[in-house]
Amino acid sequence: MLLSASLAGEGLLLRAWRVYGVSAAAVTLGLNLLSFPLPPRDAGMVDGGPLVGAWYLGTTLLMIASLRREAIRLPPPGLVRE
Repeated sequence: MLLSASLAGEGLLLRAWRVYGVSAAAVTLGLNLLSFPLPPRDAGMVDGGPLVGAWYLGTTLLMIASLRREAIRLPPPGLVRE
């Protein structure tokens, strides 16, 4: 939950991505606490793990895209004069 709440950036898409991450983590945590000591699936509930996994995959792809955009903007190290 904390990682999704602390993602930096602006825009509607990133804001929606943060809300999705916090919601998926909160639902998964709630289901795990309600069904403890059994996993949610064994207790007859829906497992929220795939929602969180999809969020982490999407976040990783967003971070890779951001790093590539920054690498394109930066000059090569040998061309920078101090």
